[in-house]
Amino acid sequence: MSVVAVVAEVKAAQAFLKAIGASPTNTDLIYAVVSWMRQESGSLKNVVGNNPFNLRPGKDIDEKLIAGIRKSGNGRFLIFKSLEDGLIATAQRLLRAGNDWRGYGLVVRALRHGSSLDFITAISLSAWDAAHYGYKAPDVTTSHIYRIYATFTGLQLPKPEDPKTKKRPDPVRPRDLNAPIVVRDYIDAHEARRMFLARHKSDGVLPND
Repeated sequence: MSVVAVVAEVKAAQAFLKAIGASPTNTDLIYAVVSWMRQESGSLKNVVGNNPFNLRPGKDIDEKLIAGIRKSGNGRFLIFKSLEDGLIATAQRLLRAGNDWRGYGLVVRALRHGSSLDFITAISLSAWDAAHYGYKAPDVTTSHIYRIYATFTGLQLPKPEDPKTKKRPDPVRPRDLNAPIVVRDYIDAHEARRMFLARHKSDGVLPND
């Protein structure tokens, strides 16, 4: 049975996609972003300060989106005016990172390309989560984000073939004969003589020689 995203999650995901430069009406991408959000926070009731991704202060986020800063034992976290602002700020962090070592550039390209599975793979491979959401290449179904995404869409992908267990082709059988058979349509007198001598173990002298 498929799970349904709530209106607030959908609107926030659409705001995120629009800020990234991706299609805000692509249903698969919306579900993928909501799945990412739920993996980070669990559900909307667990989101604090409209900040489901626990963004920390930084110059890459527009100050107009920030309503305050929350302090906890784990550090300082941003507070946003709305969930949509929190997702727009997340998009800004991905965009302004560029193509650095964190891999956020691949995430942005996957979203703009419109591929939900490529997005899930890219964000899992990136440095956003230290444990990479449990992803084990090249199987996207191992990502915790994909597992939530599958509950929305009902998508069930087959496991990729393990190259270690892939059946090898049967070896080519060697030729039975090393030399081709020569077929003659006439009687070779010399060959007939040799065969006769071998068969009768003759001393080399044929009758009537």
